[in-house]
Amino acid sequence: MATVRLAAIVSIGVLLTGCEAASDCPTDWCGTIVVTSGAEAGTLFPPNYVFDVDVSLDDLIFEKLADVGPTMNTIGDEDFIPRLADSWSFPDERTVRFTIGSGARWHDGAPVTAQDVVFTYDVYRDPIVASAATSRLRFIQSVRAVDDRTVDIAFARAYPEMFFDAVYHVRIIPQHILGDIPRESIGTHEFARSPVGSGPFRFVRWNAAEFVELAADPAYHRGRPGVPRIVWRFAAGGQQALTQLLAGEADVLNPVASPTDQERVDNALEYRTAPYPYPVYAYIAFNFRNPDDLDSPHPLFGEREVRRALSELVDGDAVVRAVLGERGFQSVGPLTSMFGELYASFTPVPHLADNAMGTLRSLGWSDSNGDGVLDKDGIDFEFDLLVPNSSGARVRSSEIMQEQLRGSGIRMNIVEMEFTATFAQAKTGRFDAVFGALGHDPSPSSVTDSWTTAGFDGYNYGHYNNPNVVRLVDQAQITPDLAEAKTLWERAFQTIIDDTPAIWVYVPEFAVALHTRLEGVSIRPDQWSATMWQWRVDPRNLLTRDLIGNN
Repeated sequence: MATVRLAAIVSIGVLLTGCEAASDCPTDWCGTIVVTSGAEAGTLFPPNYVFDVDVSLDDLIFEKLADVGPTMNTIGDEDFIPRLADSWSFPDERTVRFTIGSGARWHDGAPVTAQDVVFTYDVYRDPIVASAATSRLRFIQSVRAVDDRTVDIAFARAYPEMFFDAVYHVRIIPQHILGDIPRESIGTHEFARSPVGSGPFRFVRWNAAEFVELAADPAYHRGRPGVPRIVWRFAAGGQQALTQLLAGEADVLNPVASPTDQERVDNALEYRTAPYPYPVYAYIAFNFRNPDDLDSPHPLFGEREVRRALSELVDGDAVVRAVLGERGFQSVGPLTSMFGELYASFTPVPHLADNAMGTLRSLGWSDSNGDGVLDKDGIDFEFDLLVPNSSGARVRSSEIMQEQLRGSGIRMNIVEMEFTATFAQAKTGRFDAVFGALGHDPSPSSVTDSWTTAGFDGYNYGHYNNPNVVRLVDQAQITPDLAEAKTLWERAFQTIIDDTPAIWVYVPEFAVALHTRLEGVSIRPDQWSATMWQWRVDPRNLLTRDLIGNN
C-alpha cells in the first residue's frame, strides 16, 4: 500500500507524534484529517466570524437550519438541503416554518429547541453584537417558536431570496449556555474559544497559534462523520503551511493559489490539487478616512479622481500574468463569475497611464522638487499598503504594483504583517490602504457586507459609503421580477466600480491540496470545506496519528 512517513510535529507535541505508517484500521472507523492554513482562526463564535478559517471550523461545529445545495441556486427553496431542520413549509407567502430534527442535540447532551433558534436570530440581529450577517437579516420581521421543535421566521414581504436569507448566514447557538451573557460581552465570552455546537464535530481544544482539535460526534443526527477526528493547524504564513504539507505533516491545504505552488503539490507523490471556482477577488481597499483623524477624509484617497487615477496606473493584466499565469484573471469589481450573466456585464478598469497622469496634474500633483515623487502643497504622494504575509500572491502582486507606481512618481510602502494583525489594524481605521481578498456567497446581496455601511464592523475596512448603492441593493434584493432585479444589480455594482473604493486586482483560480489517501472528497464553490465532515481516510493507508484517540 502507498504510505508516507511523516515527520514528528513538534509544535503539537504528543498530539501528532508517531506519524509513521500504521496498520490497517482495527475497527470500521478510523482516520484523522489534518488541515494546515496560513493563518489562525479569529473566533469560534459564529455571529462574529472574521476569517475563512472561522467559517470552516464553524461549519463543522455548528449547524444552519438548512443549507444551499450543490446547484448554488439561491432562488426559492427547492435546491436547499436539510441540516438542523428536517423539513420546512410556508404557512403564508412571507413565513417559513422550520421543524427541527428530533435527534438534534447539543454536544453537552441537551436537545436543540425552537427557543435556541429564536435566541440565535435575536443575537445575530442585535446591533450590540454587530454581526457581519446582520444586514442579510434586515427583512426579517419576527422569529417565533410555535412549539419546542417548530419555529416560524416571518419577513416583511416575500421576495425571491427570502429562504436563502433565512438560513445561509446563521449557525444556531445554544441559549442554555449563552442566554444569560450580556450582549456587549457575548462575543468575547470563553465560548468563542471553547464552543458547544450541534454539528458533526465536537470542539476538543484550541492551542493558541498551533491548532484546533475536533472530535466527531458519532450520534450526529445527519449520520456519523467520515473520520473520528480533525486537526486544524495554524502556520505562520502560506509558504510555511505549504512546507508543512509537502513535508507530510498535513492532509489538506487551502488555498494553493500560485501556479508554482500548485505545480509543487502536483509533483509530490502523495498529493494532488483539486482546482475549483472559489468566488474570491483580491483588491486594494482605500481608506476613506484620515488615519490620524477618523472624522476627516483621507488626504489622498478622499478624492474619487485620485483613486481612479491610481487604479488606471496599475497594469492589472501584467500583475495577473506575472503572479498567477493562466490560473487567474484581472478582477472587474467586487464580484466573480459565480454571478453568471451579471458578472459578464463588467470589464476590468483599463490601464491608462497617460490619462491617469493627466488627471493627477489637473488636480495639482507634480514633482516640484525633482526627487521623483509627486507632491502637492508640500505633501508627497506617499502611502503605506498593509499586506498579509500569509498570501504569497498578494505579497508578490504588491511588489509589482509598487514598481509600476514608482515609475509614475508615487511611493507605495509595503508593510507586511501577520494575517490576523493585518486586518485587526485595518479595522481600527489607522491605515492608508490594505490588500484584502474577499469571498462572496452565491447571492449578489453579499455586496452589502463589504461595500455598504452595514460592513463598517465587518469587511468594509475603508468605510466606503454611497447611499445610492444601499438603495439599489435593497430594491434589487426584494424585486420579484428577476430581469428587473438584474438591471438593479448592474446599476449597484457599476456605481461601486465607478466610485473606485478599491483597486480590483485579480481573481485567482484556486485549488485545494489533498493527500491521495482522502476519499469521498467534494468541494463546494462557495465554501470549499462545507462537506469535509463527510470526507474519509482510506483505511488501507493509515498513519499512527490516525489511531490516536480513536479506539
